Amino acid sequence: MSETSQTAPPARLRKVLTLWDLIFYGMVLIQPTAPIPLFGVAQKLSNGHAVTTILVAMLAMVITAVSYGRMAGVYTSAGSAYTYVGRAMNPHLGFLIGWAMLLDYVLQPLINVVWISVELQSRYIPAIPFPVIALLVVALITTLNLIGIKSSARTNKILLSAMCVVIMVFFVLALHFLFGRGGCSRWSLSILPIRFICG
Repeated sequence: MSETSQTAPPARLRKVLTLWDLIFYGMVLIQPTAPIPLFGVAQKLSNGHAVTTILVAMLAMVITAVSYGRMAGVYTSAGSAYTYVGRAMNPHLGFLIGWAMLLDYVLQPLINVVWISVELQSRYIPAIPFPVIALLVVALITTLNLIGIKSSARTNKILLSAMCVVIMVFFVLALHFLFGRGGCSRWSLSILPIRFICG
């Protein structure tokens, strides 16, 4: 049998990222610092039940995570929700889910670029026009992606480290507020989780 008539081996992706790279990526993706700017407002609007809301949402996400884990074991090919819905329920629904995810992948970077550019211009560099800042942000993100997946993994580690510092500062300031001067006058155990009543 000639060499040209032999079938080529199927194309496979090369494993580059480690398990820890994926864990760091997932932690950066869920934005652990996202509740910090809104926590005080949410706490006030919910009459002290912001943590309860987060715990209920966490329960829903745990169910989703377990489902994804089981589906990944059953359907080992790439495709995520597109594959899972398409094979488990209906190929047409899977097609719609795939396009919805693609829309999310297109819109999320655009929203990120706009938000980062607005924040940079309004807080730090107001002299530089918005389109110039947006182009610089796009160039930076594109360069990181073109360098390779390992550079993105290193950037994720740096971002996660910065987020951990912000979270630690938040907890230190929260504990200082609760137990320092002007802290809580009493604890309320009437509804779990514990509500802090400060005054």
